[in-house]
Amino acid sequence: DDSFAVDLLDELIRYFENNIPTLFKRKKDIDVAYAIIELMKRRQEIENFNKKALYILIREMTNVETSHITKVVNVLRKKYRTVLAEYEKTGTIELDKKSNFFF
Repeated sequence: DDSFAVDLLDELIRYFENNIPTLFKRKKDIDVAYAIIELMKRRQEIENFNKKALYILIREMTNVETSHITKVVNVLRKKYRTVLAEYEKTGTIELDKKSNFFF
């Protein structure tokens, strides 16, 4: 069901918005993470969803190198898997839970 996927994505966006300062300490990392979240929020407006185009958008928003974006994406991806597993187990994503995830 598409509405289920949209609801889940919206929950994930809220989760990451609340937890980015816990997941990242460096301003540069935090800026990249928030840029990624902003693109997730504006997904309906983005015509080209290929990886290269998204990286270009993030680079334009943050002025950081692609390799640095990849590092932040990998941290978010790892946390996403943990959060998704929690969601599949419990049916919810706790938004204000302190993260046990450090990199």
